Amino acid sequence: MIVFRGTKKALKEMGPPARNAPDPGEGFLGSWFVNVFYVERRKCAVIVNDQTLYCVLLYGLKKKDFQDLRPIFVSALRENMRLDGFPVGSIEWVALEGSSAAVGKTNSKRVLGIMNEMVFTIKYLVAVGRNSPEDEIRVQNRSLNRTPWSGLALFDGVDMFRDLIFGAEDGT
Repeated sequence: MIVFRGTKKALKEMGPPARNAPDPGEGFLGSWFVNVFYVERRKCAVIVNDQTLYCVLLYGLKKKDFQDLRPIFVSALRENMRLDGFPVGSIEWVALEGSSAAVGKTNSKRVLGIMNEMVFTIKYLVAVGRNSPEDEIRVQNRSLNRTPWSGLALFDGVDMFRDLIFGAEDGT
C-alpha cells in the first residue's frame, strides 16, 4: 500500500482523510509526502519518499487527477525508476506493491522543509530552462534525485531509494 501524506494544499485537492480515521501508518516503502505547486499556471505535484527523499514530479494535473493519484504516481514512479537504471524486476515489484493507497496528514517537518526547497529549486530551473515546462520538469526530476539533500548526508535519493528497494525485496 502507498501512504500519501499531504500538505494542506494537497489534502484540499486529494480530499482530507476520513474523520476519525486512524493514521495509515507506513506503506511498503515508507510514506510519500505530497505538495502542490504551480508552474506557468499549471498545477504540479512533488511527491517525496520520507526515508530516501526520492521524488516524483507531476505536471499539468487537474482536480480529478488528485482524486485517484495512485495510478498516475505509480506510472511516473516506474518511469523515473527506468530512467535511473533500476532493474525491470524491481520496477514491476514496486508497481505490484503500490496497488492500493491511503491518505494521511504530513508528520515530518524535515521532509516538508526539503520538499519546499525542491519546489523552490524546480520553479527556478523551469524559469531559466530551455525546454518547455513539462520537458524541463522531467529533466530536472532526475537532477533533484541526484542531489544530496541535507537529510541524507553524502548520499542522493536514487542511491538511498535503491537500497530501500533491494532491502524490501529481500525482506530485510
